[in-house]
Amino acid sequence: LIAVSSSGVLHAEPAFLTTLKDTYRWPTGTDVEKASCNVCHAGPPKRNDFGKAVEESWANVGGDTVTVAALEAIQNDDTDGDGYTNAEELRQGFLPGDASSTPNGVP
Repeated sequence: LIAVSSSGVLHAEPAFLTTLKDTYRWPTGTDVEKASCNVCHAGPPKRNDFGKAVEESWANVGGDTVTVAALEAIQNDDTDGDGYTNAEELRQGFLPGDASSTPNGVP
């Protein structure tokens, strides 16, 4: 019984990813969808620049987890320095913590 009940936990999506997906609703099959936990991490538990910004943001809005308010507080930032805001990248399915993952065109 323990093995069966824990198997669902092992495959559960972290609440952060659910909040991120619900907030930005990117297209399927994109970089951000394929990255899963690596949207924020550079191999968990190490965070990339976007992950560090998210963590700082949720601390600043007074929470202990990611919320829509924490994401919105940094959505106009460009945490990977590629010329696109975090929101622009996420909505189009690109990684805001990876400067090599960018929308086509000039920012």
